[in-house]
Parts: sequence; structure tokens; C-alpha cells
Amino acid sequence: MSFKTKFLIWFNLTILFIIGFFSFGMYFGAMHSMEEGINNRLLSVSVATSHIITKPPDNFIISCGNKEFQDLLEAFLGFTGHEGYVRVVSKDGKSLSCTKNLLTPPIPLTKKDLDVLKTKNYFFRDIKLEDVNNNGVRICFYPIFYENNFLGYLEVGASLEKIEKMRKSLMYLFVIIIPITFFISNLGGFFIFSRGLRNILFLSKELKNFTANELYKRVPVPKSNDEIRELFESINIMMASLEKSFAQIRQFSADASHELRTPLTIIKGEIEVALRSERTIEEYQDTLVSILEEIDRMSRIVEDLLLIAKADAKEIIIEKKKIKLNDILNELCEQLSIFAEAKNVELHYENLPDVEVFADPLRLRQVFTNIIENAIKYNVNGGKVYVAIEEDEHNFIVKVRDTGIGIKKEDIDKIFDRFYRADKSRKREIGGAGLGLSICKWIIESHGGYIKVESEYGSGSTFSIFLPKIAD
Repeated sequence: MSFKTKFLIWFNLTILFIIGFFSFGMYFGAMHSMEEGINNRLLSVSVATSHIITKPPDNFIISCGNKEFQDLLEAFLGFTGHEGYVRVVSKDGKSLSCTKNLLTPPIPLTKKDLDVLKTKNYFFRDIKLEDVNNNGVRICFYPIFYENNFLGYLEVGASLEKIEKMRKSLMYLFVIIIPITFFISNLGGFFIFSRGLRNILFLSKELKNFTANELYKRVPVPKSNDEIRELFESINIMMASLEKSFAQIRQFSADASHELRTPLTIIKGEIEVALRSERTIEEYQDTLVSILEEIDRMSRIVEDLLLIAKADAKEIIIEKKKIKLNDILNELCEQLSIFAEAKNVELHYENLPDVEVFADPLRLRQVFTNIIENAIKYNVNGGKVYVAIEEDEHNFIVKVRDTGIGIKKEDIDKIFDRFYRADKSRKREIGGAGLGLSICKWIIESHGGYIKVESEYGSGSTFSIFLPKIAD
């Protein structure tokens, strides 16, 4: 079943429910209002008539068919008798007086009905009286008391003809209105849905034509200012993200292939040269050392690629615990001092404050090692590297500042990209595949922190690593 068919089915059911709900509400509301009107009219006539009987005008005689009784009701109540009647009945059930349009005997009441009247209560009852009409009559039986003595009761009846006419009129109205309303609603719903579905079908057709090599394409956005326009804009934003992601994947694959192909080429060249002629043991040893260096470089690249792949798949667990940040930095800087001396760079890390963070010590060592090593590698002869711990309201900040070559302004936003090197001309001399800072960024963000870089080309750089403080 298509979405269009499902929509029309649910739309029709909803329209039927709404129309039915309001139709029944209108019907029962109108009928209730009519019935309440009749009941109130009967009651008011009963009360007024009772008052006339208990306090009659002078020379007034109560008798069945008495014209004066009819005239009195008409004069005082405006009751003409065309749509109902009034009858006075004694307590023993005899008709004492009635309007001239009624000659039938009183409606017989049971002992239970009389007991109700004797308690000064009234009640209504619907019956058929051919003398009045053929649609039925609603009668109000109302007690007559004089000085707390039960004298009899009133039969005040009104025709139900108007209620029947109203009921039939409403039924005829619903028979006409409901199909017309249903048809118009369906027509409008179908038009609106078809108009909206047209854009969806167009979008579906356009997306089917897209391939991995055509992610630069964008779907035309409708001019309407509605949710459909937002959908098209969201699709275009998604396509832009996919285009960027695919470009990064292609670049990543190309860079990874290049980084792995370079040491393999060197190894192959070294072996071919060694096999061309007899060489001394020392020469063979030099060749093997060079091959071993390239193998180590390949191993580091593969390990970094594996780490990045697992990080992207969220398969690496960060094992956090409470550690002293200054202890890790003191130990690490002491080890890297040898490397700094070999590069003729001074490494300063004195008076680090005693602070604790909640982190994975092995991963933090990896971050600090990479950043401090870079500060030493990309420094000038006789340069300096300063390691310090500062803090703000929410974080401890490890700052690594160097007096090295610095980073160009246009490269700062790219240094955390995979395989990116700011100084590509020195990559073989300094080493590295351009994955270190990308891994550092992932590790720090996994700890809820971030890395900030400030640099002036030719003067040095400052890397600030923000790590959240332990909550109290």
C-alpha cells in the first residue's frame, strides 16, 4: 500500500470522525435545548395556573369545558391551546375544568404517581393523545395545594410536533451536509497532499540520480516558505556534508597510500642496491639499519591508522582515574630532556603545581609526548620550550610554548587534520605522517576538554590543553 493511499484512508477516517462528532453534538444539543424549552414552558404554565386556581378571580367557576377558564388562561398566560392543553383534576381523578380543545378523560395515575404529587413534587410524561395531535404530548403533572391541603393536580400538556419537526429537519440537513462536507474536505485534502507529494516525488527522483561522484549536485529548493522548503534545504546541507566526508576519505586514502608507499620504495631501493655487487659487512649493516628505520616508520603509521579507525568506530575505551597531572609532566619532560639536548633546545618545566585530574594516564602521556616532541622538533638551534600548568574556573590548562619556527596563520585551522603538515618540505627530515595532532585532538575531546593553538610564524607557538577539573 502506497503512502498516498494510507494518507487518504487516515484522512477520510479523521474527517468522518470529526464530522460525526460535531453532527452528533449539534443534534443532541439542539434536541436537548428544545426539550428543555418545552419542559420550562410546561412548568411555568403549571405554576401560573395553580396560582389562578388557589387564588381565583371573583365569580370564577371551575367546570369542564368552561369558556371562562380558557379565556382566563389566554388573558393571563397567553395560552391559546393550539399546541397543548390544561386540565384541572381532583384528587379522586375527576376532571374539574379544562381547555376547550380537550374532551378526553384525565390520564389515569397510579398510587405511586399520586404519592409523588402529594409530596409537592411534579413529573413529566410523554403519551399519545389523538385529541391534540398525532406526534405525542408531553404532560407536566403538577400538584395543587391550598393551605397545605392536597386538592388535586394539573395536567399541562404540550405537543411534541415541533421536536419531531426539528428532529426530521436535522436528519435531512445531515443527509445533505455530511456528504457535501466530506466531498469538499477530501477534495481539499487531496489537492494539498498532491501538491506536497509532488515536491517529495521530485526530490526522490533527483536523489535517485545522484552517485558518489556527483555529490557536488544540489536539489533545487522550492520557493514556498514551509516545511517542504526546510526539507530540501536539509537535504542540500546533508549532501554538502557527504561531499566533504567523501573528499576527506579520498584524501585520507591517498595520503595513507603515499605514506606507506614511500618507506616501501626506500626499502626496495636499498635492497636492490645491496644486491647489485659485493659489499662489506659494514655496508650491509648500514643498509639493514636503514631498512629497519623505514619498517619502524611504517609500523608507527599503521598503528596510528588503526588507532584512528578504532576511535572513529568508538571501539577504544578511555580508562579514566584520578591522577596527578604534574607527576606525568615531570616524568615525561625528564625523559624528553635527552631528546631536547640532542637538538640543542632548552626544555623548562620547573615548579609545576600539584593538581589532580580524572583521566587516562596512558592517553595523556601520548598527547603530551607528541606536543612537546613537536615543540622540540620544530624549534630553532638554541631555542627554548616552556611547559606550565595554569587554571581557569572550570579547567586545568597545560601550556607548551616554544620559540621555534611557528605556524602560518592559514595553516592553524588545518594542523589537526589527518596527514596534514604545515612544513611539507621538511617531512622526511623531521619524520612523522601528520597523524599525531589529529590523535591528540581526539584524546583530549574524549576527556571533555579541547586544544587551543596560538602561533606567530617565525616566532614560535603555544599549545594550550584544557582538561576539566574534578567535580566537588
